This record gives sequence, C-alpha cells and structure tokens, in this order.
Amino acid sequence: FTFSNLNLLNGQQLYIVVELNTGTVTTSKCSNQTTLYTVRCFTQPPLINADNNNQLTAGSPITGTSSAATGTTIRVYTSTNTLVATTAVQANGTWSTGNAGTTPATYNALAATSYYANAQNGSCGVSSNSATFAAAGATSAGRCGTITGPVASGASSVSGTLTGSFSTTTVNLYLDGELIGSAVSSNTAWGPVTVNSTALNTLYSNGVLSIGIQESGKQEVYCPASAVTITCAPSPTSPAFTPANITIDQYQSVTYTITNAASGSFYAIADSANGQSLGQGKWAQSNGSLIQTTSNFNTPGTYKVFIKSTSLSGVTQCSAVSSYGTVVVNAVILPVTLVHFKGKKQNDNIILDWATSNEINVAGFQIERSADGTAYEKIGEVPASINSVTYKAYNFTDLQPLQTNNYYRLKMVDVDGSFKYSNVLAFAGKAVKGISASNVSPNPFTDVVNFSLSLDSRTSVNLQIIDLTGRVMATKNIQCKPGQNQIKCDGLSRLSPGIYYLIIKIPGASLQQKIIKASF
Repeated sequence: FTFSNLNLLNGQQLYIVVELNTGTVTTSKCSNQTTLYTVRCFTQPPLINADNNNQLTAGSPITGTSSAATGTTIRVYTSTNTLVATTAVQANGTWSTGNAGTTPATYNALAATSYYANAQNGSCGVSSNSATFAAAGATSAGRCGTITGPVASGASSVSGTLTGSFSTTTVNLYLDGELIGSAVSSNTAWGPVTVNSTALNTLYSNGVLSIGIQESGKQEVYCPASAVTITCAPSPTSPAFTPANITIDQYQSVTYTITNAASGSFYAIADSANGQSLGQGKWAQSNGSLIQTTSNFNTPGTYKVFIKSTSLSGVTQCSAVSSYGTVVVNAVILPVTLVHFKGKKQNDNIILDWATSNEINVAGFQIERSADGTAYEKIGEVPASINSVTYKAYNFTDLQPLQTNNYYRLKMVDVDGSFKYSNVLAFAGKAVKGISASNVSPNPFTDVVNFSLSLDSRTSVNLQIIDLTGRVMATKNIQCKPGQNQIKCDGLSRLSPGIYYLIIKIPGASLQQKIIKASF
C-alpha cells in the first residue's frame, strides 16, 4: 500500500494502524499498529567534480556541487572512512575544500588516495555518500604533442607525436570536445587512431580535433595547442554549366545543363545578390550531364546566378561554387488571375483542380508533370474560356501517375503564345526498399521535427537538414533497430523561416522529405 500527497513536517511522529473491517458499523476488530516513526528532512548526496577519467587532481582542493540549501555542511572522507575536511555549500551551489571556513583551512587531495563526501542540512539526517574518486598527480603539460595534419573529413585514421617518452602514455583523441578514440604509446609517436568506422567517430569538415595525454598512474592533461581543424575532402569540382547568359520573358524559367556533375552530389541554383534559392535542388545520380530547371522568374530585372555543388558523403559536407551567369527577365503582361491550384490522390489517380477569376485572351491550360520537380513534360491540356471576368473552375485527372514522385504545374497560355506557370504540387511515390519514414511533424516546425522511421535491419542512420542552396544546416548520426524507430531532430530554432529538406541516409539507400520552418 502507498500513502501519497502527505504534508509531513520535520519532527512529526507517525504510525500506521491496520484493522479488519467487515463493512458494518461498530464491527471493526483485530486493530494493530506499527512502530512509531519520526519524520526527518532529506538531503541529496553531493557531487564531486572529476575529470574525464574520473580522477581528482592531487595537490588541489576537492570541489563539487550540491542541490542542498546554502550553508549545508559537506564532509569529505577518504575511502578508509577518515574525515579529512568539512566545508559548506555556497550560494551558487558549489563547494570546495579550499573555500573560506573549511576545516582545516585548506585541504588538498593526496595522490593515490580516494575520496567521497556526504551532506547534512541542519538537523536533517546525513545524506547517502557520493561516488568515490581517486586523486592522481597531473601528467606534465610539457609532454603535449601534436596531431599530424592536415586531417581530411574522409580520413581513416589520425596520428601524431609527443614530446619526450614515458613507459606508458595514453593519448585520447577528441572531436569538438567529445572522446572518439585512444592510443597507447611508449615513445614519441602515437596512433594511428581509427576514425570514420562508426557513427561515434565520424569526422566532419570544420570540426576541431585535439588530444589529451595521460601517463600511467597520473591524471590526464588537455593539450589545447594540438588543435587541428578538419578540412573538407573530397571536395567537389566547381560546376560548369550552360547557358552562361540568357534573356527570357517574365514568368518563364531557365533550364541549365551542368556538364561536369558528379554522382552523389547535390546541386542548387541561387541568386548571388541574396543567396535565395531559384529552384529546387537536385541530386546527381551519375557522372556527366545534369539538367536543372529554375523556378519561374516572376519579377522583371537582371539576375546574377550561380550553381553550388555539395558533396554529402556520410556526414562529410564539401561545397564548390560555379562562376556566375546572367538572366535578363523582360516584363510580360498576362491577363489571367489564378485563384487556386490544388490536387489530391484518389485510388491510383491524382486529381488536379484550379480556378480563375479573370481571363482575357487566354487560350488554355497545359498540365505538366515531372518526376524530380525540375524536368517537366506536357501530359494534358484543358481549353480556357478565352474571355471571362467571372469565377471559372477546371479539373484534370492523371490516370497513370509515375511510380516515383509526381510534381505538377499549370502552364497558362495566352492566344499570342505568351505564358506563365502556376505553383507546383507534389505527391510522394513508392517507398524506398529497406527504409520508410512517416508522420513527419510538426510541419511547418519551429524548433523540433519528429518522425517515425521503419527499417528492415539494425543500421546506422545519418540525418541531415539542408536548405534549398544545398547548405547543410544540421546533421546527426544515430543507431537504429529493425522495425519502428521514433526519431527527434531538435535544436532547430536557429534556422531561418523557409523551405528545407530532411535527408535520411542508410548504407545503400536514402530518403528526402521537404519540411518548412515556420515564421511565427
């Protein structure tokens, strides 16, 4: 049995009574009670600060933190239960055997000695003991060495040197402060430490490698001068494309041919003036030519554009930018007002519907479809009313959608041949074998994106969020089990509002999901 929500006060005494009750008044019998208990306040055990190897620094005060009230007494003992220091919790929640008021005045840890601590707040009972930690003398910082560089993001191992030699020196390799591997040396060389073999030791460009060294029986010392920034490799070739310069009419798009596309790279077209995407990015499935079409240029003017190539091998993200091209957009007046363009799946078909509120000299509507959102082809045509100032509704049914993704747009054609495009509608195709993602939410998102990931087998998964120019904005590596996995991508509040792609990669397969960062 359990009693809950009791307001007990320090010093109160209580007992529990048990009796047999038949449910009839005055028939209770066999009453009995427990031993008398006194209520005492509870104090959480303190924490002792230790290094990455769970050691204390010999010759320095023993420090820690506590969630107890300011002034709570902290007692420090050796592992043989000898009291060596008494101090108190400070206003910021810390404590130290070097603080004023400590008994003795200052106590420094002794090498080869282990310590634990407990806490007591006033008349409350003494807390349980903290974990026990051993003190060791520090390894000399003068022995700090180097990492042999440069180190590329695709490296298979990392090595380096030490200053002087010792019978046994452990070298710990850190990536942005996280331990990713170790090596033991008895001379002035260390390594190699294997990297890029698991999700936990994967290198990424612009990450910082550093080392800490620890002689046998001593405490590790961190070597800040060893820091090396990881370079991006292999870096993709700067994209070459045609046409370099072109003049078009308003509401038209431009189709570029990238002549040196590399398999596995992501290509994105952007406006050099503000970095804004000018079309949906595209993956190169093979080496050679890649066709990429911009979105419609709806505003007249002169645009200076570039194409950016990003290599996304594992968590290695390397980019290269092309030379600039020019697009001159001439103004065009098209007298048609599109109220909406929508669509839905129905059985094996996709039904599109749209409406206009103003048509003057409009010849018709061509329905265009694409498998990748860039290269479109005409699959149907619906005649217009030519001249109308009232609401007009239209529809078209695609009876044979593609097995891959389906993208649709309207080409609204005037009687003189001029035209403009509608917004684009997208419908997902069949799932990739071995991996599927569902329930991506919330979308639009503000800080967190959650989704369900179904896998055929246990594997490592690389998650990336990229913008429309191909820049990698976030990356994460996780290990997933067969079947359903609930995945959380957080810390996304720093992203600017707009459209992004969530890339989910496993060995031999990948998925791409469009997500939107909300502006509220």
